[in-house]
Amino acid sequence: MNYVTLVGNLGRDPELAYSGSGKAVCKMSVGTKERGVNGQEDVMTWHNVVVFNEMAENVAASLSKGDRVIVIGRIRKNKWEKKDGTTGYSEEVRADEIGANMRFTVVSPLRSGASGGQKRQLPGDDTEEPF
Repeated sequence: MNYVTLVGNLGRDPELAYSGSGKAVCKMSVGTKERGVNGQEDVMTWHNVVVFNEMAENVAASLSKGDRVIVIGRIRKNKWEKKDGTTGYSEEVRADEIGANMRFTVVSPLRSGASGGQKRQLPGDDTEEPF
């Protein structure tokens, strides 16, 4: 399989749009940095990431430029014909999973879906004493 895991920062706010059939599509760029060794400069690489359906809406509502994320997905190569007749190529990561990286930040989960967007109590988040 061509799965990839990216850990990096969003380069811009996620862009949410809807297809003609009403399917949510969210596009974003994730920057990853490879540390230089032996005095070499760091190398920054930007990855185009695409998310679909409910996860696309959740990402657009939850993440913003600069947020550190973990993306798991598949690499997809795109090919098209340019106006000048030459062939253009690009790559994108079609995300299967996206999460906030909590190494440098604190995140408060808000559940969606079956609960109708209402916050559900998380295990261990009891307001009463357990004993």
